[in-house]
Amino acid sequence: MALLSAARRTGDAYERFSARKNAADVVVAGSQAFGFVGNIRLDLVKQLPDIRLSADAFAVLLFTGTTDTGTSFGPSDIFPVAAQSTAVGTSVEGWKLLAGRRADPKNTTEAVASFELAQRLHLKVGSTLKIHFFLKKSFPQVAAQLLTAFPQRLAGHNVGPTFKQLADGPKLAIHVVGIEASPLEFPPLLLDISPLLHLTPAFFHTYSSRLVGSQVSYIRLDDPNKIEPFKAEVERLAHGQPVSFISTGAIQTVKVQRGFRVETTALAIVGVLIALTFLVVAAQGLTRQALAEAGDHPTLRALGMGPRQLRAVTLVRCFAIALPAAAIACIIAVALSPHMLLGLARKADLHPGIHPDGLVFALGALATIAGITITGVVVGRLASRRALPVTGERDRPRRSLLAAVTRGVALPPATAVGMRFALRRDRSAPGVPIWTTVVGAALTVALLVGTWSFTASLRQLINTPHLYGWNWDLRVGAPALPDIGGVIVPALQKNADVSGLSAGTVTQALVHQQRIDLLTVQPIEGVVTPTFVAGRPPANSKEIALGARTMRSWNVKLDDRVTVRIGDASQPFRVVGRAVFPEFGDAGQLGTGAYVTLGGLDRLLHSLS
Repeated sequence: MALLSAARRTGDAYERFSARKNAADVVVAGSQAFGFVGNIRLDLVKQLPDIRLSADAFAVLLFTGTTDTGTSFGPSDIFPVAAQSTAVGTSVEGWKLLAGRRADPKNTTEAVASFELAQRLHLKVGSTLKIHFFLKKSFPQVAAQLLTAFPQRLAGHNVGPTFKQLADGPKLAIHVVGIEASPLEFPPLLLDISPLLHLTPAFFHTYSSRLVGSQVSYIRLDDPNKIEPFKAEVERLAHGQPVSFISTGAIQTVKVQRGFRVETTALAIVGVLIALTFLVVAAQGLTRQALAEAGDHPTLRALGMGPRQLRAVTLVRCFAIALPAAAIACIIAVALSPHMLLGLARKADLHPGIHPDGLVFALGALATIAGITITGVVVGRLASRRALPVTGERDRPRRSLLAAVTRGVALPPATAVGMRFALRRDRSAPGVPIWTTVVGAALTVALLVGTWSFTASLRQLINTPHLYGWNWDLRVGAPALPDIGGVIVPALQKNADVSGLSAGTVTQALVHQQRIDLLTVQPIEGVVTPTFVAGRPPANSKEIALGARTMRSWNVKLDDRVTVRIGDASQPFRVVGRAVFPEFGDAGQLGTGAYVTLGGLDRLLHSLS
């Protein structure tokens, strides 16, 4: 009952958490002078209709640092975000503090870490992060030095200053004063977004104009179901330039719910298996007790009891066991309820502590009473028919079964004695054949083998990236970041260790009124594309490949035509392949997305009205 109650709590824990904590419907990155994430003016975005609330923040994009335990980190490890006001964490993307307290809004050196960041970097309340930032005014020179030295460094030459040496901004010791959970920060996180470190409004007002970073806006809509029209409006404001939607609430909910569903299923399966186990054990115990007491039936019959009265005795005894058992079970289930939730659900649970689930406990109590009562009825009828006195004599081992099992096998004495006792039938418990125990053991073994097989298959899938579409060792860059392919691609081409190389970009498109990530890849050396399970990769600007899940959801087949839209631009494409895409953008999920050539993307963008 405790496990099934926890499964019910887990099933809608994240949705309740998101609603209560005012989850953002979308987080949009703004434009800035040096061309990093985003190409949209946030002041224009905030003038769009249907916005209930928006809260601005500043995302720091370049820095280097170490933890107080000596672990080095950079932008691939932490995503520092400084809110302009205390609205972030309260009015939008509210926090559930798992440890510590909120940071002082007037203190530039206090911060609150997301629980995912705390787990990855082993942070706790009181940890200190020493961070060295980059100044915005000198970033063009810094970027030029890094890109100039890249080819030589890739060739193994130590040329020029390192990334750490180029950091020229303020050095701050940031103190972690709290660990929080908020809706958009539950795993799985986006591939290109690191776990968040929340800096204070004081940091925003002091450093946002001086450091390399980007303005971002957390937005809640009047109607979350209108997120797709809203995104289309934002894309129109960008006039064909890529727009960075850092995160979208509806997409994040689908991905997070998948993880919660696993926890729900695990709790339910274990709960049902334990319930069946206890039911079998209780039924066997009651059966043996009733049949053992059937030896008194001749005496009771001699005293005038009929068959119905004898069955009633058994039934009354079962009721006397069932009612206290159900009450004790409910009490224990209530006591265990705070400890049954698994990791993610525990963090999203808004009401930790004792949780009496009336429906589950009522059904559990009824099942307990009904199971014991039904057992009592069946056993009572069996006992009244087999009212044999207990003589104390026991049958000899069933030689035929024992001989079949041990034929041609030289067993040690201890094993032979154990099997002899296992296969012996006890007259004091007639009607309970030993084969039930054998069948139970066989089912247990089958369950364990099935579990081990599933675990092995899952481990093979996880350890074989090709099976989920990841056919490369390294991906450099992220959606809406500057194009540095002109420097990186020639250097990689000269590297003898590189056997395959492709260049491309990622954007979002609307197909069949559904937003998907659009992957654009141009092979340069070898073949570096997602895994294709049917058809082939696109070969020209009028062809497209779709994810396997995307094709199933749209009922699209090979050689069908689909219309792809970005903002006001739209073009038809012919479906030539079905691929298994890994997650590669905000809208992406395993098996969803689309893939076109660079020429296909250019044809689409050039059709903007």
